Amino acid sequence: MPDLSPRLGLPYLMPSQAQKHVTHNEALRLLDSLVQLTLAGIGALAPPLVPTEGEAWGLGDGPTGAWSGHDGEIAIWSDGAWAFLEPVAGWRAWDGGAAELRVYDGASWVLPLAADPELQNLPLLGIGATADSVNRLAVASEAVLLSHAGADHRLTVNKAGAGDTGSVLFQSGWSGRAEMGLAGSDDFSVKVSADGGTWREGLRIDAASGALLPAAGLRFPAVPAPVAEANTLDCYAEGSWSPGLSAATSAPSGGSITASGSFVKIGRMVWLSFEITVADKGSGGAGTLQITGLPFALGSGWSAALSHPGLSLPGSGGPLLSLSGTTALIGASDGTPLDWSAVPSGGLSLSGSAGGLALD
Repeated sequence: MPDLSPRLGLPYLMPSQAQKHVTHNEALRLLDSLVQLTLAGIGALAPPLVPTEGEAWGLGDGPTGAWSGHDGEIAIWSDGAWAFLEPVAGWRAWDGGAAELRVYDGASWVLPLAADPELQNLPLLGIGATADSVNRLAVASEAVLLSHAGADHRLTVNKAGAGDTGSVLFQSGWSGRAEMGLAGSDDFSVKVSADGGTWREGLRIDAASGALLPAAGLRFPAVPAPVAEANTLDCYAEGSWSPGLSAATSAPSGGSITASGSFVKIGRMVWLSFEITVADKGSGGAGTLQITGLPFALGSGWSAALSHPGLSLPGSGGPLLSLSGTTALIGASDGTPLDWSAVPSGGLSLSGSAGGLALD
């Protein structure tokens, strides 16, 4: 029969042994140290100056002083001297210095998750929730933090093939409302749903070309908020406007004029067109002929064109629209203005377009 137990090295009482209480007390001393093992620190190299009874340390490589030559062992202060034990793979100890549980793997003290094979390749894991065969990892929490370990951090969602789906789904009341990722192809897409049943693709980025493909176009607010940064598109608008035809000095009365107009605005760039039909110019009216009600005040860099069958221009050169704010004065290209009196009383059709930078 051996003198020591195989796992903890406790001394056995032997037949006809004298002073058996000494052997028994030694076994109790070892049990007191090893059961519910608590280490003041792990990887220690120098003994403390004033150790307390029962104080235990996990030694590192190359310890000094009274610990010299006991690399990797457990040092226990007992009865005024250091006793040393060889740890065995599977022993567990509380590391008082780091305030965490450690497991001896046969070479060093490691964290339990790294040492216990039962905590690797888990079939299911639920944290505050119940995992199942589909949701093998389930977490119920106010938040989930995934942080770096000193540098980068990347979250990977991997799918098997191009026709499969790798995405992140957002739900409201367990009903899908938005999804982004690789949904059935290798293009990146963003989809939304109002009811969890009918889905609409809002955006797609082509994997081959990187082209941005907005499914329903890009929409800007009705009242844009311009930004000062260069190369920033902050507005897109298209719509209709109501041109007016009148005299600059005094407006005519009566008459019958119909008009329509449309425009497109991208950033500060504006393109507009109009058609005006005069069935009856009315009476009175004086001053330069003008088109009023432009949807935007055009600034520098504008150009305009005018079609004017039945209207004779003064001066020389083709027709010219002189834009000022939201009004366009009609004249000849030599600067001679066209007076309201030149409008024939029988009828007139005007059409034209203009483009340039809006002042706002």
